Amino acid sequence: RLAYRMAMHDEKIAENGALGADFLSNFKISGPWTDAAIRTYCNDLRRTGPQVLVRAVLTALHNAYDEVLSTDLGNRQLLLEAYSDLATRLSDMFALSSRRDRIVMRILFEEAVNFTLNPEPVYERFPFLAYGLSPFLIKLSAVDAKCLTFRVDDAVGKVDDEDVRSTPLIDFADKLSARSKGATAQGPMKARRQRVEKSADDVVERDDDIEQADDDDNNDDSTDTN
Repeated sequence: RLAYRMAMHDEKIAENGALGADFLSNFKISGPWTDAAIRTYCNDLRRTGPQVLVRAVLTALHNAYDEVLSTDLGNRQLLLEAYSDLATRLSDMFALSSRRDRIVMRILFEEAVNFTLNPEPVYERFPFLAYGLSPFLIKLSAVDAKCLTFRVDDAVGKVDDEDVRSTPLIDFADKLSARSKGATAQGPMKARRQRVEKSADDVVERDDDIEQADDDDNNDDSTDTN
């Protein structure tokens, strides 16, 4: 209860929501009481607005990724795996069937893609998407994934696909494309050396089961994905 109140207090008075973000990072590693507090905290943030919850989640991911970049290359892969584990744990707080969570995911991906690719693709940020956003793909609607595919594919066309630093972006683009077609995007990351360019008119429209979910979930504050 004390940790929850501290996090709520900081979220209200600090612009960057640092303590709130650090609090989220303890999800699924600090015991059931902490998990329950974090879920309650996220429910309160949902009521405040999706942007607030997105800010807390993105801050947690940014802080963790900054630690990845600050370490030496010899230990970087180990930290990338820990960073991916954090993203996976955070993604478990969201449910694909929840209208609120679909909105949160839409904003989360838009801001993360902007951070990495705008105004121009930044090579050192590509793993931020591949390791930090890929675990959230199964919570992103196929329709929203399709909208992002064009932007990400455009960025792939601007980078040198022979540069090994481009591999995380190409991996993420492949997974995003698969999700836009309804795939779960949970398989191992596979880089493609060549990508087939498609116009918006060539994309096959597919029905997305989640869009049939009940949109009236105002009384359902559960974040359990089960």
